[in-house]
Amino acid sequence: MAERKAEVAATVSVDCAGWDGGHEEGTSEVRKKEEEHLWRVLGEIATRGVLRYPWEKVRPLVTLLLEERIKGYEGRSDRELSGRLSGLLGSFREYPFTIQRICEILVVPEEYYSKLEQFAWALEKCLMVTETVRHSEGLGAQNLPSDVELRREVEALRSPPSEPTP
Repeated sequence: MAERKAEVAATVSVDCAGWDGGHEEGTSEVRKKEEEHLWRVLGEIATRGVLRYPWEKVRPLVTLLLEERIKGYEGRSDRELSGRLSGLLGSFREYPFTIQRICEILVVPEEYYSKLEQFAWALEKCLMVTETVRHSEGLGAQNLPSDVELRREVEALRSPPSEPTP
């Protein structure tokens, strides 16, 4: 799985306009930086809803994270479920309208769903939409949130909602 993760990270980051690791291809340092960059992209989608890159460049990473999360539930691998949800993801030519919610679920699944069935049902519901959205042109890799900002925002997803003030 780690090999596939690195392969997807390298493929996606090389294709994403504006991202330049600045090192020789294939080194573990470059792979790590590329992977960190891509996880920041997904975290930003989950917390801010910003769509920097075309869907066809981000979809492989979303699919990979989906497969990892499915395996994370009780350490089981459900190929049928993974295939069904991956197929739904693959059916979109642009980002599904619910991409921010999809990324929220994938980034911190344990905060929302304790069982694989609940997790799968929620994702399937988010993937049954027909409306799509396009990425924002011209954003590229500039001004990605810092790791500190992103960690704080992801932690906010884990926090219970505050009580409304009367």
